[in-house]
Amino acid sequence: MALSTLRANAVGDWETCGDSFYSRELLYDPMLWEGMDLQTKRVCCSSCGGPIATMRDEQGVTLVAVGTSTQPVVQIFSSSGVELGSFLWESRGRLAGWGWTPDLHLVVVEDTGRAALYTLHGRKARELSLGAAVEAQGVAAVAVQPHALAVLTKQHAVWVVGGLDEGVEAPARPPVRVADPPLPETPALGRIQMVLLEPQFSMQHTPEVLLGTGSSIWQLDEVSCVEHPLAELQSSVATCTVHIMRLSPNGAFVAIFTVDGRLIVVPSDFSRQLSEFETQADSLPLEVEWCGSDGVVVLWPGLLLVVGPYGDHASWALSDEEKVVLVPEIDSMRLVMSGRHELLRKVPAPLAEVFRPGSTSAGTKLWDARELFEANDARCDKALRQLGASLKDAVTMCIQAAGAELVPVLQKALLRAAAYGLAFCCPAYPPHVMHAMTHKLRLLNTLRGEGVGMPLTMAQLDALGIAAVVARLLAQHQWLLARRIAASLRFASPALMAPTTELLSDDPSHTHIGGGAVSTLPQPTVPVASAAALEELVLLRWACAMISAFAAGTTNARTDVELKEALMTKLKPCPTFRYAPLAAHAQSVGRRRLAIKLLEEESSCALQVPLLLSLATRPAKKTGAPAQIDADPEAGEDALVRALRKAIESGDTNLVLLVMFHIYQIRPLQEFWQLVSSRALARNLFLKYCRAKEPELLQTLLATTGETVELADLQVSCALSAWAAAHETQAAEQPQLNALIASLSDAAQKYATSREHTFKSRAMSSLATLKREQARIEADTGHHLLVGLSLADTVMQLIRLNHHKHAAGLKRTFAMSDRRFWWLKIRALAEGHDWDGLDAFAAEKKSPIGWEPFLEVARKHGAPRDVQARLISRQPDSSSKAEQLAALDCTREAAEVAARLRDNALLGRISGMVSATSPAGLAIAQIKERVTGYGFGR
Repeated sequence: MALSTLRANAVGDWETCGDSFYSRELLYDPMLWEGMDLQTKRVCCSSCGGPIATMRDEQGVTLVAVGTSTQPVVQIFSSSGVELGSFLWESRGRLAGWGWTPDLHLVVVEDTGRAALYTLHGRKARELSLGAAVEAQGVAAVAVQPHALAVLTKQHAVWVVGGLDEGVEAPARPPVRVADPPLPETPALGRIQMVLLEPQFSMQHTPEVLLGTGSSIWQLDEVSCVEHPLAELQSSVATCTVHIMRLSPNGAFVAIFTVDGRLIVVPSDFSRQLSEFETQADSLPLEVEWCGSDGVVVLWPGLLLVVGPYGDHASWALSDEEKVVLVPEIDSMRLVMSGRHELLRKVPAPLAEVFRPGSTSAGTKLWDARELFEANDARCDKALRQLGASLKDAVTMCIQAAGAELVPVLQKALLRAAAYGLAFCCPAYPPHVMHAMTHKLRLLNTLRGEGVGMPLTMAQLDALGIAAVVARLLAQHQWLLARRIAASLRFASPALMAPTTELLSDDPSHTHIGGGAVSTLPQPTVPVASAAALEELVLLRWACAMISAFAAGTTNARTDVELKEALMTKLKPCPTFRYAPLAAHAQSVGRRRLAIKLLEEESSCALQVPLLLSLATRPAKKTGAPAQIDADPEAGEDALVRALRKAIESGDTNLVLLVMFHIYQIRPLQEFWQLVSSRALARNLFLKYCRAKEPELLQTLLATTGETVELADLQVSCALSAWAAAHETQAAEQPQLNALIASLSDAAQKYATSREHTFKSRAMSSLATLKREQARIEADTGHHLLVGLSLADTVMQLIRLNHHKHAAGLKRTFAMSDRRFWWLKIRALAEGHDWDGLDAFAAEKKSPIGWEPFLEVARKHGAPRDVQARLISRQPDSSSKAEQLAALDCTREAAEVAARLRDNALLGRISGMVSATSPAGLAIAQIKERVTGYGFGR
């Protein structure tokens, strides 16, 4: 088809609305549902090409076939009419309101105050609590937003529940009550309009509720209630009443339709009026909704009216007998009817710039140049040269227009025009732009297919993000397509994950390209995952669904081995796949043997061990029965033993402790210790923990298993620790001492059972005897200073206290050697400065340690000169003795020693230490004469 013909067909259905164009484009015709009549249904559609929920309208008259249930059935379809699931409405209450969450859960609120979330396939995901007050008062109105919902009770109390998008596993948030509006008992026309502003749209960043009733709108939050009379928001002075009130998709504006036919648009903070349009209609509209965020659609029977920002409008005729459901989108509106599905939107600026009749934009000129090129017309070169510096903008505009176009033929034509200009564009133009746009268009065209039924625009794809699109496909069980999209991202340019407006601009803030305005779109609401993580998510969800199907019996039965082999054919090519979550799902649906087999493929012990623990049942501890494990003959060991082995192999001590405590809770004590004691790491960790935290448990354990030596070690440690703690707090009394002595004696007997620990047995026996003797001596002497001291310190303390008899008694009791006893005694006497006692002790009998230690301790502790001299004099004569006496100025005594030694040189040195005329010098001279008279020194 010629490009001129394509261009004419592209603008054939456009309608002008001021300076803009609006178009109605067919998405699906016919719809794939059969026999569907929306006239008798209540319909709830999800945004961004999401699913459609229908239910019989209980307020209308519906023919029911004989033999069928009279209870309503909620059916869920894709946007193309493919049935995804259904469920029977079994509640006694009526439907008060419903809506969709971002993860495609259907939120259903009953007038009884009960609410629930359902999956696309009709399974109840979880109950939603609105509070006892709501259930008691009943629901009068409901407003559902993607992340929260608000309810108005029949007694005019308003409650808000958030966290609808947090997943079915997240704990439910408690309902929050906002300020009560002073509503009349019977509002005008018996109809209350309610709008919920989520925190991201509120100036206070808290939920706000707008209630339209009568001639006022009430703005409510948790602490305030503000009235906005309609008279202040309109240009006329006539009193009017709110009929319909709607919030724009971006949360910035509120559209109000009054009963006198006026359409008023105000900011969501009601600071001023933005526009007012008089429809001059004779009847009230069926519905009012936003088309993007810059157009409002009003629906009457047989007429569809679009009102622009400045009062410009466009209209289309509809069938009077056909029900039309308006579905607002961030950039457009979908029109759902019984037989077809359409898209109403403001023509995107790049598309309008290229195809608008009479346009002279750069994109149009590039389109014309491509048309001439395909017609083999030489003027194409001239047309291309005339673009000059605007060629880059022309290429960008054509690429943008291709992204905004829904018809594949026009997409290809626009991309061919862009490719023609790109060949002559400057080298600095981003090379990945064309590839990324082509990839996105292929994705969008696939999603718009009837089998998938997800008619997204480029703006909606950018707002959602590819990760969210894949999540939606998984919710619809479109496994193969989701896998292909995720796998294709591994080799795609990173620019593919970026929004189109950012992709086509060197400056992210750039909003005008080639003269065409490009509206700034919401950023992705779902975090962009890596391609590998996205592919793993797809495989995991597919495998879980496959296991669930076999567990539920919906498919032919397979053994665990067969099912694992079938799964591994798809999972093995993904080397980073984590099998622990899949094994957990297999366990949750009753395939425990399969869970164990899948865990064999898991490489992370941190993920593997906790699940192995959960595979063991938990019997009552008092029964002593072992945990019952789903036996696996091929494994050769139960789940608990395997978990302990894997934890030890990982080297993670916290993981080992986790396993041990789990085994301790479910296995008898003796069996537990048999498992732990044979593994060094586990055994040491458990012993360390028990010594620090639960010594009584360790004593019980060792006593049960008959490990007397280790029990004795622990018994001694605990006994001494308890005594030390009591002694520090001055709470040590005779009962505590008796308990310590008994524990030590008992430990000595336990050590005696092993030949290798004879020394420990004797040491504990001696320690018990020492404590007993210390207590007896304290009782005899009245000095409470001995218990807790060592034997040496006890002996020294008794000597300091002059209880030499008791000290000698301890020497005999513990067979202390003479040398050791003498050392202890002279140290104690010297430390106590008992010089008389030290001198008397030296005179008792011959010292077994010699006389030097006496002098050493005396000098160390500052003994007087005369004491040191007496101690030196007890030594046998030697040159050292003479020098020591001389050092104490006992030169005469030193000379006598030297004379007896007949050491003339020593005597000469001593005489040189004093003056010859001093008494000492004269005495030494006499000694020298006497020695000389005997012929000494000749």
